[in-house]
Amino acid sequence: MCNFAEQRKHLAKDNTNNHITNSMNKSILAFAASAFMAVLSGQNAQAQTAVEHGNRTFYGFFLTNEHFNNANYPEYGFSKQTFAYPGDNELLLGYDGTVGMYALTCAEGIYYACPYKFSSSMGEPDALPVMTYNLANGLVEEIGDWKQDGATFKPSDMTYDILNKKIYAICYGSEEGTGIYELSMTDGSLKFVCKARGGVIAADANGRVFTIDHDGWLYQINLTNGVATPVFDTKCPGLSANQTIEFDHTTGELYWGSCTTSDFNNDEGLDLGDRGRTTHLRAIKVPVLPAGQDYTSDVKGFSITDYGEIGSNARFQGMYIPYAEGGFDAPGAVTDFKAVSNAEGNGTDVSFSLPVKTFGGDDLTSINGYAIYRDGVEVAYSTEAVTPGQKIVWAEKDFGEDGMYRYDVIVYNGEGDGPKTPAFAYIGHDRPAVAGDIKVVVADDFASTEISWTAPVSGFHFGTYDPASVSYDVVRLPDNYKVAEGIKETKATDTFFSRRMLRYSYQVIAKNAQGETVGTSAEFIAGPVKTAPVREDFLDQNTLFNSWMAYDNNNDGLTWLYGTTLGHAIFGDYEQCAEYIVSPTSIDANTKDADEWLISPPVRFEESKEYTVTFVARVFDEETVSLHIGPKNTVEGMNKLEDFILRPIGVDHTTGSMAFGTYRADIPASMAGQIGCVGLQLTTALGQVPTHYFQVTTIEIAEKGQESGIENIGADNSLAPVEYFNLNGIRVNADALTPGLYIKRQGSAVEKVLVK
Repeated sequence: MCNFAEQRKHLAKDNTNNHITNSMNKSILAFAASAFMAVLSGQNAQAQTAVEHGNRTFYGFFLTNEHFNNANYPEYGFSKQTFAYPGDNELLLGYDGTVGMYALTCAEGIYYACPYKFSSSMGEPDALPVMTYNLANGLVEEIGDWKQDGATFKPSDMTYDILNKKIYAICYGSEEGTGIYELSMTDGSLKFVCKARGGVIAADANGRVFTIDHDGWLYQINLTNGVATPVFDTKCPGLSANQTIEFDHTTGELYWGSCTTSDFNNDEGLDLGDRGRTTHLRAIKVPVLPAGQDYTSDVKGFSITDYGEIGSNARFQGMYIPYAEGGFDAPGAVTDFKAVSNAEGNGTDVSFSLPVKTFGGDDLTSINGYAIYRDGVEVAYSTEAVTPGQKIVWAEKDFGEDGMYRYDVIVYNGEGDGPKTPAFAYIGHDRPAVAGDIKVVVADDFASTEISWTAPVSGFHFGTYDPASVSYDVVRLPDNYKVAEGIKETKATDTFFSRRMLRYSYQVIAKNAQGETVGTSAEFIAGPVKTAPVREDFLDQNTLFNSWMAYDNNNDGLTWLYGTTLGHAIFGDYEQCAEYIVSPTSIDANTKDADEWLISPPVRFEESKEYTVTFVARVFDEETVSLHIGPKNTVEGMNKLEDFILRPIGVDHTTGSMAFGTYRADIPASMAGQIGCVGLQLTTALGQVPTHYFQVTTIEIAEKGQESGIENIGADNSLAPVEYFNLNGIRVNADALTPGLYIKRQGSAVEKVLVK
């Protein structure tokens, strides 16, 4: 039982109260599409577990999950679910197909995460700054860089030590080898603590740190010297992909979002593992030891229970389990908790409803009282009798400078304290929120634009805010040309495009006396239109990006890549191209048909002249491509010129590599005297074959009769030594092929082979 008076004093004093990621696929969608390699287990997401008080919520981050109750695959991200139904997942904050998390943990209701972003399927992802995600208000912010020297340095799991108020990360790839680092909650930097083993990490309520290694052993790690003591064999070996462990501080159990390659029964007959196909919710019962006493392999009472899948074909990280120090019979969390800056901007209006249930979910019969804390310091508590469900209203003024404050409410009864319920409020006058719905309309002649936006209706931090105080600057990027300054209107016109055609965007800066915020428009192309011939050979990405537009029109994350090295394994050369690559390691049955566009800059078609558009391409499997023309360099408004079915041609006799084919369509005579943009659209229906590889090396718009003289080249069936490559283009030993799909190259002839 927890003494409330002692707990109040404690809170005031505290003031706040390599085995895993090595298996990451380098594909641009590895974290969002690894489910392709899994077989559906058939578990019903609504199957109820036997977890005690299973109506409790826990949180985490999915790198991939085929089932959310409020979102469609392939969406993924932060989620919440209950212990009773761990596979019934609600998406809280979703992501696109290029951003993932190496490691993350939740501290006092705020997630801290080390994200990454894929810019190419052929290289390592780029580290992004440490981000925070506030579960109470949804606020996402960046606090600083976690990345250290060395491309291989990465965290694989993190935990929050509630006793010492510190975040620890287990990392690999540093000079020290696998180690434990402390992550700064202020600037995101990582500081080495000690060497370690394992790939996941968790701290119990007494500050003891644990990990699980690749052999499935649970260890306690001494942070002073890095000594790892084995304490329990989970008999779940083979850590695979991203996973997490975290203590339930209400019960003391260690929960494991477990993804292992084990596939056998342990001594208790528990069926563990499914060859790493998905993540299981497992609970490790950890026997109670007094604070300050360490675990050893002689400590008895450990056991493990498997409660089934988390999500569907899921990769789960950063588990967070809210807790109550008073246990399941203590009061639950308050509801409708709000803390807002008052109308004058000099204080806080607080309101909430007292719980009607215990933390364990039973009816709450009595409440002894509550306390309110501001930034960990008690500022109010109940002086009169209160009842379950009662509405509480409270306010304070003139307590400090303008800024962000955290308020917490703890409700208690004879069993002890319930969970700490947070609310965050910016108190004082606030700068504007970001201007919304920024739109850019490019004129038909591409010589001017109209920019419009909606005025922010609240402060950036939801503090006290006066909409009438806001003015706007409009700045064009990348040349930083100031289109407008200090205007009150929510629109502007830009006519200064006389220099050259370029890809641009706009910043709309909303500002008042408290500061400013910046909103950025989508990119567009404007400037003097081009005259034929217009040719793109994909040799200079800067030239390409400055005037051509690429669209992933089906929003599946599989789209154009440039300058990869995979073509050497597939086609036998290093031709510079725009490429579209799909393999069994990057798609699954839910992937959409291709709808990828490359659209030219605007071209002026002269009167009384005829024009053609030509593209030069090659394929690994049959692909469907269409040519279009339209008035703007957008998908909308495009009109189809012709469809093409592209098939492998064979070998270019002069180069010895796979040949390119030349494909051509006429521009209609109606475009004479007009400005238009040509679009190449790849529309292959996916799923018929497991691999797709399309390269386009040239797109040319020219006057008829003036086109480049490239024609189709026939095949060469000459023999040569046989080479085998995996589907990532890496050469493999032909004498030791394991079952799977491979690329076989014999001289210049390329084919797919299935090894059984």
